[in-house]
Amino acid sequence: MLNNINYFFGNIGRIIYNNASNVIRLKIHGLKNCLIVREHFIQYPLLTYKLVYFQIWFQIIDLILNKAHLNLEELLLIVGLKTNFYKGLSDLLIELFPNYIAAPLPNYLPNLHLMNIHWIAGFINADGGFYLSITSSKTHALGEAYHPSINIGQHIRSVIVL
Repeated sequence: MLNNINYFFGNIGRIIYNNASNVIRLKIHGLKNCLIVREHFIQYPLLTYKLVYFQIWFQIIDLILNKAHLNLEELLLIVGLKTNFYKGLSDLLIELFPNYIAAPLPNYLPNLHLMNIHWIAGFINADGGFYLSITSSKTHALGEAYHPSINIGQHIRSVIVL
């Protein structure tokens, strides 16, 4: 799947295997390549809370395109935006930019009218699973009850989508 995604974007990324954590990632680096990905998600917006992180990332790309990273005052804007990402600021960034001001988070306003059956299939691919639980049962002939289920997990911040 990651190879197909990379191909879709024009082979602009690298597939990285981490045997220690059993994780495989597609990493896309560089402003030019990130602009390609950005255009895709403008055309096909995210609906979960990841939309907020995309909006922050989008702002940072615009600042870099406008050369904001080349002067300290505007670089502090970029650092302030980075505070909102999952891992926030590293100790080194805090030490190098002690005068940063954390940027406010964008409002989470997904356009739920965009959701369709294809989006739901993708959502289950990414954040869902199919399960079968077996429990003891005195009312079933074999002494067991079988319960198939589909589970979709998402952080509570995305409850509006669920």
